[in-house]
Amino acid sequence: MVNICHISPSHWPDILRIQDAVYHDVEPESLTVLKSKWQASPDTCLVGLDKHNQVVGYLLSHPWPVGKLPKLHHAVESVNTDNLYLHDLAVCPSARGEGVAAKLLAHLQQKSQSGGFNSISLVAVQNADGFWQKQGFSQHTKAQLCDSYGDNAQPMLKHLN
Repeated sequence: MVNICHISPSHWPDILRIQDAVYHDVEPESLTVLKSKWQASPDTCLVGLDKHNQVVGYLLSHPWPVGKLPKLHHAVESVNTDNLYLHDLAVCPSARGEGVAAKLLAHLQQKSQSGGFNSISLVAVQNADGFWQKQGFSQHTKAQLCDSYGDNAQPMLKHLN
């Protein structure tokens, strides 16, 4: 069983640990950069906690214009837009297959719709586009993607209405 809640300051060491464990094709971002996403939109940044209250997954998202994707390794600030950018969704390798990602995403989609967002955009890295397609995302061919995401990155978009 996984409990979904907002990120608190005590969660950051576990978030960094999970980030280091799961990203191999892209260089992990610094704590300062990750926290900027949280500071830009704390209501849309979440963790999944196991029965022992250990972080087993996290999700960072923030408002961002739909056509222009933020660069990796750059801090962001809050912007006014009807698109939510899902910057990162990562699950601890030991918790894969337990539905953590699906629960985090379902919680985000609920918050997105109640928060007035019309879409969620993201960049699929490490060949994760198949996972995101199963979640209702499709390729976003009009998005401007910078090189910091790597060679196989795929911009994706999901309309909520």
